[in-house]
Amino acid sequence: MASIVTGKFRHDQRVLDRTLVKVAGISRLLYRLPLLLLHVAFATPLTAVCQMPPVRAIRFGGRTLDEIMLYCWGLVTCRIFGLRRRVSGAMPGGPLLIASNHISWLDIPLLLSVSAMGFVAKAEIDRWPLAGRLARAGGTVFHQRGSHDSASGVMSQMAARLQAGGRIAIFAEGGILPGPGVKHFHARLFGPAVASGSTVHPVMVRYLRDGDLYEDITFLAGEHFLANVFRLLKQPPCTAEVRILSPLAAAGRARRELAAGCESLVREAYESEPEDPERFSAFCPPHGLRSGHVQSLLNSSRLRKRLVTRRAAALLDAQEAWILDGGDGIRLQGLLSAQRRDSRGLAVLLHGWEGSANSNYMLGSGARLFDAGFDVFRLNFRDHGGTQHLNEGIFHSCRLDEVVHALSDMQHRLRAERWFLAGYSLGGNFSLRVALQAQVAGLRVARVVAVCPVISPANAMLAMERGLGVYQRYFERKWSRSLRIKQQCFADLYGAEDFLRIRGLRERTDYLATRHAGFASAEQYFEGYSIAGRKLESLRVPSTLLTAADDPVVPIADFAALPENPALEVIISRYGGHCGFLKNWRLESLAEDLIVDRVLAAAAEPATRDHVLEAVASALAADPADAG
Repeated sequence: MASIVTGKFRHDQRVLDRTLVKVAGISRLLYRLPLLLLHVAFATPLTAVCQMPPVRAIRFGGRTLDEIMLYCWGLVTCRIFGLRRRVSGAMPGGPLLIASNHISWLDIPLLLSVSAMGFVAKAEIDRWPLAGRLARAGGTVFHQRGSHDSASGVMSQMAARLQAGGRIAIFAEGGILPGPGVKHFHARLFGPAVASGSTVHPVMVRYLRDGDLYEDITFLAGEHFLANVFRLLKQPPCTAEVRILSPLAAAGRARRELAAGCESLVREAYESEPEDPERFSAFCPPHGLRSGHVQSLLNSSRLRKRLVTRRAAALLDAQEAWILDGGDGIRLQGLLSAQRRDSRGLAVLLHGWEGSANSNYMLGSGARLFDAGFDVFRLNFRDHGGTQHLNEGIFHSCRLDEVVHALSDMQHRLRAERWFLAGYSLGGNFSLRVALQAQVAGLRVARVVAVCPVISPANAMLAMERGLGVYQRYFERKWSRSLRIKQQCFADLYGAEDFLRIRGLRERTDYLATRHAGFASAEQYFEGYSIAGRKLESLRVPSTLLTAADDPVVPIADFAALPENPALEVIISRYGGHCGFLKNWRLESLAEDLIVDRVLAAAAEPATRDHVLEAVASALAADPADAG
C-alpha cells in the first residue's frame, strides 16, 4: 500500500513539474513575442536603412552607423530570446574570413553582437520580406544551392570583399546539419581567403544550459523556421558562448589545410569543458573548511591578514591615496595602484560594512587583479578606513549618490573608457545599485561581480539576530569604534549623543536612521537600499553574483527570489560562508578566482562592446524581454 501511495505521489509530482514548465513557457511567450514583433517591425527596417549610403558612412563614437545598428540589432535579438552572451578572445581589424560552426539561426545575430560582418547565406533568405532586405543591406552574399555558376559567383564576391578590406563570415559546415557536435568544414569556402591572402579567424559557437551543451536550440526533426522561433521564445535563458580562436594566415596554404586547421580548432573548443559557473558552484574545500562559520571567521582573521598582505606586496607598493569628489562638498578616499607599464584596464573594488580598502578580501582580490595586469582602485565608503574626518554626516547605506558621483570623478580623472566593478557584502549591494544607475550617470561599467551581496537588509538583520551572537558582536564592536572616532572628529555635532550606549544592531540602526538619516524607522531604511524583488529586473550591465548556501549573514533564500535576467549570472555554492570561499589552507579564495576570471573575460571582449553601444541596445530592448 505504501509503495502505491509513493508511486502516485511521484507521478503527481512529475505532472505538476510538467505543468509548471508549460506555464512558465507560455508566460515567456506572452511577453517575448510582442517584443519580437516590435523589433521586427521597427528595428529591422531601421537597421536596413542605416546600411544604405550615405547614411551608413555617418560616424558615431569612432564607429560607422551601420556597424552600430547591426551590433544593436544582434544584441537586442539575443536578449529577446534570453541569450546570455559570453565572449572570449578579440577580433582584429582589417580583412578577415571568419569561419564558424553552425547550430542555430540565432548564430547570426549572436555573431553580429560581437562584431560587424557580412555572411554567406542561402538564396531563399533574399526573398524573406524584412530579413532579406536587412541581409542584402548588411553585405550578405547569397548562394543558390546546387548551382555551380552561383558557387563561382559567390567565391568571386567573397574574394573581392576581402581584397577591399572587408570581413565576411562563413558557416564552414555548409548549413545547419542534424546531429550534435562540429561537422566537416568544406574546403572550397576557404578559397577566397587563399586568393586574397587574407587572415582566417576560426570562431566557436555553442549554447549551454546548467553547464551542459544545449543542443535543442537547433531545428528538431521536421521543425520549420516559425515553429523553432515559437519554441525558443518559450525556453528559459541559456548561455551563448562565442570563442574567437587563434587566427590562421591563408597565404601559402592550401584550402584543405585551412579548412582542416579551422575545423580542428573549433572542434577542440566545442568539446572542451565549459568555462561555466558550475566550476564555482561545485566548490568543495578541504573538510576542515566546510563550515560556513569557519569560512566567515577565518576570512577576516589576523592569520589571513598576514598571508594576503604578503601576496599584496606589489599592490601596496604601487598604491597612492586619492580624494574623490562625492558631490555637495562630500569627499571620499580611494587607493589607486596603477601599472607601471601597459594596463589591461581599470578594476574598482568596494568593501563591506565596517570593512575598508585594506580588508583581507580587498587586498586579496586587489593583488590578484594587479598581478593580472589591471590598475586597481579600492574605494573607502564614508567613515570607513579611517576617513571619519572627511565629512560631517554619518555613513549610512542609502548614500548611493555620493558613491556614484565619486566613481564618476574617478572615471573622468583616469580617463577610463571602460572599467570593471567588484564588491563584497554591502559593497556587492552597492556595486549592483551603481550598475542600475550606470547608464543615467554616464558610468562606463563593463562588468560587475558581487560576492555575497546583501539583497534584503531586513532579512540579513534577522539572520544575524537568529544565528550565532559572534556576528552581531563583531559588527557592533567595529561600528562602536567607528562612531567613537566620528564623535571625536566632530565633537560639536555628536559629543552629546549617546548612540554608543545603545546595545543591539537593530536598536542602534533604528536610532541613527531616524535621528540622522531622515527615515521614519529602521524598516524604511532597510527598504531604502534593498535590491530584493524585481529591482534587478532592469539591470543591463553584465553582472555575476556569487553566494554560499552556508552564509550565516545573507540568507540564501533571497537569491532564489531574484528575477530572471540575461544580464544576471547567479552562482550558488554549497560552501563558502560569508565572503570566504577559502579553498585551501593557504587561505586562498575562490571568490578572487571568480573576480579575475570574469574581469579578464570582459576585458578581452571586442572593442565594439563598449558602454555607448550597450546603452543604445538597452534602450531598444524593453525591460520584460530580459526577465525570462
